[in-house]
Amino acid sequence: MEVQVADEVLRKTRKCDDHFSCLKSGRCKCEVEFVAGDRALCLKDSQASGCRYQVSVGENTICRCPTHYALYVAQHGHTSANGVVHGQAQSHLRRILVP
Repeated sequence: MEVQVADEVLRKTRKCDDHFSCLKSGRCKCEVEFVAGDRALCLKDSQASGCRYQVSVGENTICRCPTHYALYVAQHGHTSANGVVHGQAQSHLRRILVP
């Protein structure tokens, strides 16, 4: 299943070493726990995969890949308005960003 992503998003994903394999399969190899803010996803697996778009924050791994974010939002219809995270995810994010 091939998924369409806006050209602008693809241009922002210049550092992809995986040759956009997520577009061919329709999903990224990294599993998302929750939307962690504006164009950021908190991953379920805290071990970094070597992807240039992953950032370790405490015990968590944040994905900042524009294509992964676009795919996730398109498939799950979930985004945080203006980067605001709600509920349990918000308190979790506060714990990992503010020691």
